[in-house]
Amino acid sequence: MKFRTTLALFVSIIFVSRMPAPPTNFNGSDDFSTTSGSWTVPSGSSVAGGAMSVNNGVLNFTDPSLNSGQTSEATYAWINNTGSFTEDWQVQIDFNLNLTPVTGQVSVWELIVGNTTTPADNFTVAMQRTYMQVITSQPPLIQAYTEIGGTMITPGTVSANNVDLSTTTARISYQAATTTLTAAYDGNGATDGYTFTNLHSVDISDTASNWNMVSGDTFSLELVASNFTSSDSTMPTFEGAFFADNFSASSTSAVPEPATVALLAGLGVLGFSLWRRRT
Repeated sequence: MKFRTTLALFVSIIFVSRMPAPPTNFNGSDDFSTTSGSWTVPSGSSVAGGAMSVNNGVLNFTDPSLNSGQTSEATYAWINNTGSFTEDWQVQIDFNLNLTPVTGQVSVWELIVGNTTTPADNFTVAMQRTYMQVITSQPPLIQAYTEIGGTMITPGTVSANNVDLSTTTARISYQAATTTLTAAYDGNGATDGYTFTNLHSVDISDTASNWNMVSGDTFSLELVASNFTSSDSTMPTFEGAFFADNFSASSTSAVPEPATVALLAGLGVLGFSLWRRRT
């Protein structure tokens, strides 16, 4: 073997050994037909009894009747994988709020993407149903907002007064080239195929909302359900009234890591050398 061939092979091996792990992403899906190991054990409120459970083919949020001023909450965190800062991806889920609220009740589903190292930096798309004292019960509405250090900035809201949002597909997508997170929704879910409407976008690297993420950093993902009452007691939340279904996550393209580019260059040199050797 000629010296240049040996050198190219050696360089390629060195680059392979120094390559980082492939970019991670949220890839996976769950139709909640059974309890999946892709999520954490649901955490709930020890005060008001909020709980999540997989039953009857959906992810249910349940709680007992709440007294005035109480909040119940439960969290389901996706641990199958994390979202890459250098790769495009999207996550979506069907939210259902078929309950009938009482005066002062606020019920919310949230799909939350956060900075794994700084959870106070996060991006949320939420489905909410409210019945305040001064107005009649509202149909569910969908909204999206960004939090930096736990402080909300630039909210976007779409009222559902003229749209049946009892079942709504919520989606968060990320574009690595522009470091942009976008929240969107489809008001009737998979019926007639998905047609998403954008709610809110944020460049997580701009001056106003810098998450201080760099190559190698990752995004976390969790589902949060909550129920609150400011005055009267709420109705108990039963299975089948407050649930989520059809979760999916996928990467859509990748931005090559520097080590990957270097590896390809090394393999190119090797291939050229072998070609030259045979000619």
